Formats: sequence, structure tokens, C-alpha cells
Amino acid sequence: MNELDKYLDLVKYNYDPEWQSIEVDGDLKPRDYFNYAMQDIEEVEGSRSLINAFLNAKRALHYQIDLLIDAYGYKSHKNRNTFPAKLEYCKKCGIVSPRILEKLNKVRNEIEHDYTVPTKSEVDDFIDVVELFLAATDRFFYRLPDNIVFPGLDEDYQDQFNDIYNVKLVQGTGKVIVARQIGDTEQQETIAAPSEEFFMWCSFLSKCTQ
Repeated sequence: MNELDKYLDLVKYNYDPEWQSIEVDGDLKPRDYFNYAMQDIEEVEGSRSLINAFLNAKRALHYQIDLLIDAYGYKSHKNRNTFPAKLEYCKKCGIVSPRILEKLNKVRNEIEHDYTVPTKSEVDDFIDVVELFLAATDRFFYRLPDNIVFPGLDEDYQDQFNDIYNVKLVQGTGKVIVARQIGDTEQQETIAAPSEEFFMWCSFLSKCTQ
């Protein structure tokens, strides 16, 4: 990824990004569950309110993550259906910063115990970090990277990316299409998950379309 970093100068280069949206089926969205959690925590009804607040915040978190990773093709290849595996996929795709993910997993693990009632402080912390995650990722629902014009560098600078002119994320398929101009010939290369090159391009798209 270090080799690609020099292309992330958004002052010097215009990526002319195109966007796509993530469609949410059903009546409820992740933010709806989060709002329920906020209502629950404001009620003073003991353990019931605390448990409901935690569960609704958890639903908001899991729903948001599932929608995001599905857009990046999580179901296109064999993946473990576990929360840590999904967080790792988010990290690899550059969906959110590793720091937020680490904090999220830490707080979740601290209060994820069967048949115990979390304290109000624990639930407040969890709601705060879920809100942080939602705020950091809501943009993907209407600004999911679709297609960018790759800028290239100076003509006398040659690297493995110098002949690329277009990069496209194909939503839900776990594929990125890289178009190259080699002489008079146009070539398209499809890069699929779970290859590290796929995650490299997903992370790059996420950064240059912020």
C-alpha cells in the first residue's frame, strides 16, 4: 500500500469519483435501532431499560456492519460468520479506522456476557462507541466508491500503476476492475477477494473518495 500512497494527493490530483448507494431492504435501518437505544437509555426503569438499550445499540452496530461488508463482497467468498471476522474485513477494506474498530471490539467484549445486566456506565460507553462507528461509516450508504479516474504521475515516473486509468468497485461481488492503457491496447483486470490486492484497492478507493 505504501507504493499507492503517493497517489493520494487530492490537492494535486482530481480523481473525478463516481458514487453508488447501498440499498437497505425492510422498514428499519441501523439508525432506527440506534435511536431506539437512545430512547431506552433515557428511560429510568432499571435492568429492562439497560438491556433493551444495549441490545438495540448492538442491533444497530451489527446491521450497519453487515450492510457495509456485503457491499464490499463479504458473501462472495468463504468467510466466517463471526463478529471479529467482520470487523477484520472492515479494517482490510478501509471502511473505518483500525482505532475505532479496536475500541468498538474492546467495549463490546467488556459487556457481552450471557444473562448478566450491564451497568448504565457500560451501556453509555457502548452507545457512544456505536455512535462513533455509525458517524464514521454513514457516508458509504450514499457515497460508496463506484468508479475513479486514476490520475497517473509524471510521464518519466514508472511504477506498477503508471498505465492504470480507471478503477471500479463492483458492489456486492467482491471484485475490483482495474483498466489499463498499454500502448494502443486497453486491458481490464478483475481482482477478487480475498486477495490482498483486492483489499489494497478497496482501501485506496475509500481514502481517495472521502
